Amino acid sequence: MIIIALLFSAILMWQTRPRHYSPRWFRTRMLLYVGVTAYGVVPAVHWISLNGGLQAQVVQVMTIHVRNRKMSVSEENMFASRNSAQNSWIN
Repeated sequence: MIIIALLFSAILMWQTRPRHYSPRWFRTRMLLYVGVTAYGVVPAVHWISLNGGLQAQVVQVMTIHVRNRKMSVSEENMFASRNSAQNSWIN
């Protein structure tokens, strides 16, 4: 948990300071984004491999469960407001 807190803190620091917008800091910003993404993807791939791959029953059940997950009310509101803002810009 400490690692993810440090990654997000670093990302916020690099995104909120104008001096980090320059091309000089591009590689650092990309490495931070890749780090945050890898923090979620690598454990998922590891779990799949430990459980026998994509053909394992437990992996298929969890995949179906994640795909069919219902959005919470706050997620639905966020999605709706983001779409309406994008649509109002287009129209």
